[in-house]
Amino acid sequence: MLEFARGAGEQTSGRRLVHREGQTVKCFFDDNEACGVCRFCGRGACKEHAEKRLPYITTIYVGASNTPKAVVVADALWCGVCKPEAQPVPMPEIY
Repeated sequence: MLEFARGAGEQTSGRRLVHREGQTVKCFFDDNEACGVCRFCGRGACKEHAEKRLPYITTIYVGASNTPKAVVVADALWCGVCKPEAQPVPMPEIY
């Protein structure tokens, strides 16, 4: 589990991304401290590499008049390496 934690002795309002064992999460691209994780694959990204954004669908539901609707985060962090599918993937085995 990842969580934000204040660094020991930190005097700024900044936060660090740490693993549950207390280790700082590192950027996938370099060895800098990660400030976030890719919403699509979970790779850590530092401030320099956390500039890419993509929309992310958090949930889909059926609304009024039987119309499908989605709750979307417009600017979710994206590492730029992983390849989120542009089209829905059929998964008939779920039913």
